[in-house]
Amino acid sequence: MPSQPELLDLHSRPITELDIQRSLRVNIVAGFFGTLWMAMTINYSLTLFMEAIGASGVMIGLMMTARQIMVTVQIPSALIFENLPEHRGSRKRRWSIPALAHRLPWLIIAGLALCWKPGASWLPWAVIVIVGLSDLLANASAPMWYSWMADLIPHKTAGAFWGRRQSIATIGALLGMALAGFLLDRFRVPATGKTSALGFALVFSIGAVWGASDILIHLKVKEPRRTPIAPGTAIAKRLLAPLLNRDFLRLTLAMGAVAASMSMLGPFGLIYLKRNYPVTYTHIAALSIIGSLGAACASFSMGKLMDRIGPRVLCAILLVVAPLTSASWFFINTSYVTLHLPWIGDWSVPQAVLNQAFASFLGGALYSAIFPCQLRLTALLSNTSGRTMAMAVHWSVIGIVGSFGSILGGTIMDWFSAHPQHYLFPSGTSFSFYHVILGVLALLLWGVSLPLILSIRTPVDRAPFGKTVARIINPFNVIRSLASLRWPVDEEEEEDEPTRK
Repeated sequence: MPSQPELLDLHSRPITELDIQRSLRVNIVAGFFGTLWMAMTINYSLTLFMEAIGASGVMIGLMMTARQIMVTVQIPSALIFENLPEHRGSRKRRWSIPALAHRLPWLIIAGLALCWKPGASWLPWAVIVIVGLSDLLANASAPMWYSWMADLIPHKTAGAFWGRRQSIATIGALLGMALAGFLLDRFRVPATGKTSALGFALVFSIGAVWGASDILIHLKVKEPRRTPIAPGTAIAKRLLAPLLNRDFLRLTLAMGAVAASMSMLGPFGLIYLKRNYPVTYTHIAALSIIGSLGAACASFSMGKLMDRIGPRVLCAILLVVAPLTSASWFFINTSYVTLHLPWIGDWSVPQAVLNQAFASFLGGALYSAIFPCQLRLTALLSNTSGRTMAMAVHWSVIGIVGSFGSILGGTIMDWFSAHPQHYLFPSGTSFSFYHVILGVLALLLWGVSLPLILSIRTPVDRAPFGKTVARIINPFNVIRSLASLRWPVDEEEEEDEPTRK
């Protein structure tokens, strides 16, 4: 693959290697605060808030669908931006205004939490509208950020950067989830034992402040000069250009199926645990923290591995292995397990929490690594000219496809609530709506995403998928590090990265 050409800023001044490395460090610090915001707001807090104020499964599904449908706003946003004259086309400035405004509506949600009264049927709908508005503003800014990062980050070390960024950002997620769980359990109504309005209001307002900090810190990141589109290019041609690239289209559809799966996996799993097992908000926060710890522990090594064997092969391996972590949901019950801990003494923990802790760690490590693979592949498979539009189309299609998962998950939950089933698995676990969701997830990841990813051709695959898997499962190679996996590439792969038309 050819070396990355020299970058120029908006004033045609060279961006040095020192500038790039400094900008990447600032980007990581900003990402730390961004994950603090996510952990406090759109992680488990929002889902549990909706469930606490009486939202049905379909309502929760509609909220998630509204969030995903708003991704389509990226397309008109990209069209407007790309039509700007080059001297007015600052991605950083155009990104920062709606991105900052996107975080502020969470202060409104905090205010609504204080208005929470039993029987307020309008409240879930108001939250859905405000969350949708927030996501509209977020997606209006997103294409500029993705194309900005794709131009700035050096190709040869992109995998290592995204892995390092995710590891550091995960620390922010750990702190945010721990604080959210503490506040939600600390501010309870004594008569009911449920979290008070003040608890949710504090969580959302603190998250909004951290989210605004993310945007302001990002302003210190250098912005390369963008490659302008050819003058007079028709809008329809610009919209269709990314999807006419066979590999880019297959990546987009594969990630859409992943998005549909993820929109069912986490939120409805939390509701299933909270409804059927002796699980508190602190327990849920602990499970989320354990999942983030798994992501933090794996991210850096996964980034290095991505640079070694290529993002396509790594993504395919993750899609094979990650769904297997869901098997733990078939072995949980309502009992308690007493742990004998030194210096602490006996500690009684719900079996469901203990069972899910190990699965959360593995699942966090595996599922979180898919996103850096996706970012790397979008940069490889998109043309520098028109990249903003390519990113907008990519995420819009993913949002539309992923929205069906949210609605389907909510519909499955409501159907089982109206038609309880009493089947027991051999392990003693009661069959529920969530086990159906897990079956749909496996079907999407193994039956849709995996074949599509395997059919993609990229210029940086350094290890064939079949040989990689064979070497991993070979008992004589199990103790070897995955980072050592490397094979000679085909002559076609040794050629410089082709110009994508």
